[in-house]
Amino acid sequence: MFQFCDGSLTANVLNSSGQVFYTWNNGRQTRSITGLTAGNYSVTVIDGQGCTRVESIQLTQPELLTVQIDSLINPKQEPGNGAIYATVSGGIPPYSYQWLKFQGNTSEILQNVEDLTNLSVGNYRLTIIDDNGCSVVSEEIVLQLVDAENVINERDVVLRPNPTSGTLSLEIPTTLVRIYDAALYDITGRLVKTIATHQFNNGGLQMDLSDYDGGVYFLKIQVADQILTKRVVLIKE
Repeated sequence: MFQFCDGSLTANVLNSSGQVFYTWNNGRQTRSITGLTAGNYSVTVIDGQGCTRVESIQLTQPELLTVQIDSLINPKQEPGNGAIYATVSGGIPPYSYQWLKFQGNTSEILQNVEDLTNLSVGNYRLTIIDDNGCSVVSEEIVLQLVDAENVINERDVVLRPNPTSGTLSLEIPTTLVRIYDAALYDITGRLVKTIATHQFNNGGLQMDLSDYDGGVYFLKIQVADQILTKRVVLIKE
């Protein structure tokens, strides 16, 4: 698991003679070693005839398990046509999805799917569990009724080029006059950049990401009564 000491290694010996002795580079002298972090390990094996063999291996760990809400569509009418779209990364697939809807002091378990559609107003939360049993919980998501004229389709909000080596252009239809602050987050959810309303020009925005490390980022944009999240891939030479 990510940043846990729960790795293990076992030396399998073939065609040995007599008692076999094991010495790992961390000082342990057993066939199997546990409680390991990611890193480089080697084992020296000596059998009863004095034959020696040394083997090395790199023990890796999965990327940090994260969940990002990509798009939030508030319902225009009841019983609801709202939607929540999420993206999961890191950990070890396959993933299990546990959606909850909160109403007062009670909660309702929803479908075991990544994205939810046909939603009504309410508060929602997603828990992800990977194949290692690691889990991550999304922020609480609030859906509320909006006017139909304020709803935008996610595909109308464009980032280009994406992937990018530094310069990124955000394009939003100019008919949407209520554009609020946007923010850029790294893959761990840490805020790395904020964009104020006045920086938007006729629904567009130019960003320079050349000072940031390469990797995956998420740009969260509030457009009218919706919150959209776009995945950004920054490639550095």
